[in-house]
Amino acid sequence: MSTASEPREAPDEHELSLVDGKELERVEARRDCIRSSIAVAFMVAFSLAMAFVLRDFGTEALPEGVRVISGIIGWLYFSAWSVSFWPQVLQNFARKSTVGMSFDYQMLNVIGFSAYAIFNCAMFFNADIRAAYSRANHGQASPVQINDVLFALHALALTLVIVVQIFIFEAGGQKVSMFATVVCLGSVAVVSIYAILIAAGVGGSVFNWLDWLYTVSYVKLGVTLIKYMPQAVINHRRGTTDGFNMHNVLLDFTGGSLSVAQLVLDCWVLDDWSGITGDLVKFLLGLTSMVFDVVYVLQHFVCFSERNRELLRRRLVLETKHGALEASRILAREEQEAAARGRPAPVAVPNDKTLLLAGSASPSSGAALTDSGLGGGSPSLAQV
Repeated sequence: MSTASEPREAPDEHELSLVDGKELERVEARRDCIRSSIAVAFMVAFSLAMAFVLRDFGTEALPEGVRVISGIIGWLYFSAWSVSFWPQVLQNFARKSTVGMSFDYQMLNVIGFSAYAIFNCAMFFNADIRAAYSRANHGQASPVQINDVLFALHALALTLVIVVQIFIFEAGGQKVSMFATVVCLGSVAVVSIYAILIAAGVGGSVFNWLDWLYTVSYVKLGVTLIKYMPQAVINHRRGTTDGFNMHNVLLDFTGGSLSVAQLVLDCWVLDDWSGITGDLVKFLLGLTSMVFDVVYVLQHFVCFSERNRELLRRRLVLETKHGALEASRILAREEQEAAARGRPAPVAVPNDKTLLLAGSASPSSGAALTDSGLGGGSPSLAQV
């Protein structure tokens, strides 16, 4: 029989209180709320300022009052879409991990935003292209505005940053698929061959730079129509959206709806709907992004909400004990090992009082956790 004088056994170094995980989750939620409020305030203030300062850069045919309103909507969509790239970049940097993102999605983004930047810059800055557009569209000016140009350049820059993160941070064994590689290389080949034919004078007036730009814009549209699917598939196979930042999705939906709203407003006031047919890519980009954003929202908040919370708590506890880099490695290793065994990685706590850090425990204890049926989900990123 033990006595009061006997020293108590020290707590297992691999165990942390479940209460700690929930408390860390609450703290993170409060921080997230503050960050989101600051971001929204910045977006609104920035959009109002830019709309008034650069109101002369809007569509000249619009009445001045409508031009300001259109400018505000345009800068709001620019802000929402532009800011939408930063949460993923910052999350990857904080976690030192890109696990949870679809690499196909990001590589297709590089091609897509490269094409979009080329199209917008040419349509806005090149006088010959603007004149050719006006002749082809009953004298109407190019619908591309300065916020379109800045968004495309900013999006391309941030996408390249994410690609760099893929190479330097924990990737969880994921690789770019052959399908995405073929699409990227094929797109570059098509627009390059077309440009060479125009430069060589082949076909005379049949091949021209305005049509080439439309071809480039269709590359962006085509990429957008398929780029969202790999991320949705990965979320489904993993049984979680962990690692794929939802702020990106919510801001993307906001940007898409505002982008379409600006285009429709301009066309309605001018009573000329060639602005949509002449900039079909912008219109369809907004609609497509909104549809897939709804899919992601349903996956995150409905299909995988419980597993997402379990993974978040586990990550926060692991980060507290081991740091962000080691936590990401532990979680990625667990997911890969569980996939090799054909079982889901353990994410739930073993009982109501403790959370076993299986990544730093012995292999047998990790297997015991898995065999006990804890956690849930699907195969890992490595199998995608």
